Amino acid sequence: MSSYAREFLQFELDGQFYGVGTADVERVIPAVRPTRLPKTPAIVEGAINLRGAIIPVLDIRARFRLQPKPTALGDFLIVALAGERRVAIRADRVIGLVKIDRGEIHAAKSVFPTENQITDIATLPEGVVLLHDLRAFLTRAEDEALAEAMNAGAAGEPTASGPLASGAVLP
Repeated sequence: MSSYAREFLQFELDGQFYGVGTADVERVIPAVRPTRLPKTPAIVEGAINLRGAIIPVLDIRARFRLQPKPTALGDFLIVALAGERRVAIRADRVIGLVKIDRGEIHAAKSVFPTENQITDIATLPEGVVLLHDLRAFLTRAEDEALAEAMNAGAAGEPTASGPLASGAVLP
């Protein structure tokens, strides 16, 4: 019996495989277009209303300098914990839960010495998977700006497309 080093949810973005630890993943839902919030960092696409909870949507494409892409039918949102904050990240495709052997995981610092958001790199038969630490996804300044914008949105201040409370509620 093999012991596993890590279990993660694997997803795809622009043909590249990514993963987040399953311990941090709450659910996967069909994507909806997030409502833009004023004064949020560029790394935040906007926010969604998930059963009455306002969840910021983080933009992995912006973080890794990929081409922007509007929300499309067939995209997914991965709702997860980034430390104490619930967030969502958009994926083109969710592949599923994957268990990785210790020998298939390599420290990301050897390849990406300045990239804190990627903790490890896994080598799988279908390709390389970049494993994320969502707790490190936002810089301190981005996290503070997001907290301020979320507090303003919760207080009912208008957003670019109307009050956030009037947005669609997801099941």
